[in-house]
Amino acid sequence: MRKEGQYTLQKVDRLPTRGNANWLYFLESDDPVQILYEWNSNGTYTAISIGGSGGIQSIVAGANITIDNTDPSNPVISSTGGSGGIDSVVAGNGITVNTTDPDNPVINSTGLESLNEGTGVGWRLIGKNAANYGNIGLNSVDFTHSGSASSVMGIRGNYSFGFGQTNRVDIDFGGAIGTLNNILEGTYGTSSFVGGYQNTIYEWNFGALNFGYLNTIGTSGSTGGGNPVIWYSGAIGAYNNIYGGRGTFGLGSGLIHGGAFCTVVGAANIDLTASTANQNWSPSNTQSNPAFIVGTGDVNSASASSPTFTRRNGFVVWRNGTAELPDASTAEITSRGAKAVPTVEWVQANTSAPAYSTYTALVTVNNEVSQTSGVLEVGKEYIIPLLVIGDDFSNVGYTSDLTPFIATGTTPTNWSNGTEVINLTDSAPTVVELENNTGETFDWVYDYDEGVISNVSNNILEPNKTLIFTGNNDGAGNATPMDFYIIDDATVGMKNMFYPGSTWSLEIKIYP
Repeated sequence: MRKEGQYTLQKVDRLPTRGNANWLYFLESDDPVQILYEWNSNGTYTAISIGGSGGIQSIVAGANITIDNTDPSNPVISSTGGSGGIDSVVAGNGITVNTTDPDNPVINSTGLESLNEGTGVGWRLIGKNAANYGNIGLNSVDFTHSGSASSVMGIRGNYSFGFGQTNRVDIDFGGAIGTLNNILEGTYGTSSFVGGYQNTIYEWNFGALNFGYLNTIGTSGSTGGGNPVIWYSGAIGAYNNIYGGRGTFGLGSGLIHGGAFCTVVGAANIDLTASTANQNWSPSNTQSNPAFIVGTGDVNSASASSPTFTRRNGFVVWRNGTAELPDASTAEITSRGAKAVPTVEWVQANTSAPAYSTYTALVTVNNEVSQTSGVLEVGKEYIIPLLVIGDDFSNVGYTSDLTPFIATGTTPTNWSNGTEVINLTDSAPTVVELENNTGETFDWVYDYDEGVISNVSNNILEPNKTLIFTGNNDGAGNATPMDFYIIDDATVGMKNMFYPGSTWSLEIKIYP
């Protein structure tokens, strides 16, 4: 069919058996005109739907124009000379009439035409070359222009739409506006939108949004493992690459991310994606990813279509709630003044180390617990100062006099001669630790020889670098000259069992 040129309009009450290829026929009963019929060389007619709700409603002859209706099936419009012409043509919606040459008016149809190219009826602009488009989707509307031959351009998905030039929408319920934009379907894709210039949403997308310049959403050629690699995610700006995501969004320039539940803003961030298993959004697959990234890098756009990036992250919030300033040096933080947010690194660099480390505790002396008969408690520590002849404790862990042992049983083989057994576990002091910034552990026990002692996890009690302060918290009645003292560089003790139940204050200062 010719899409352009001049035609003679013929009003007929029925279509003639043999028509004229230079005429367009319309039926007398069709008022206003909705359909024009073109004669084909094979003896058939092609129906041309006129867009809009109107059509040609009437032709009024002016001076020197006659309309011969002798044969009502073939009315003839003739010019009889002079200056007359078509006086007026009243056109309905979707029809334009060019009467620059009144003897040869040109009637054009505009708007959309309905097409069924294999998937159902859709609509494309009248006059577009079908060879430049793929098959239009069911109930889709295509306002785009494609200037060269293609089998994939245009609005191919069902219930989709497009405006602009050289846009491609493969998915159902999708849309495109702008130039050189693509939404690719592959095996799966639906309900995504793209706008701007030269943006792409790749296969396996669901509910994606891409708007700006040279942004990409998804991964080319991805299969998704039966699920989309992009779920309700998107990008706005330029040069952004959200190659995977679920609830993930990039807003800025040169941004990149591929994990779930993350918002990336700014410019040229460093990719911190740890897991792209976005179809499985359980905590085990998402907790290692960040939740928020501020990119502070540079987009070096010497070439607007292919820039390079200097990537930096200015601020990162992780899914566990912790945050960091990865790229901020201590000097930069200082230069921002009193309102700047410090890092641990800055605090360490700007805080003087203490002159000494401190251990402070309240130590309550307990009675020495001993017995000469009965049973032992398995797991507690005991000591026998002197085994009486005839008694036998070898079956409960005892090895020799004055050697502590852990009871492995409750009843000795023989305990009838009054051997004294001291319960070291129950004789230990009660300690409230108030402060300990030494980095070491103080283990308080009762020692048969030394009394109350504490074993320190490392040898930090050097006599020429350690100060010990002792006080009594129970009043003057319990005052005593007995003090805590250094037994060795890993042990501190107090030989004072005269006041069981009394509480003593202890402060140890250890200098570097």
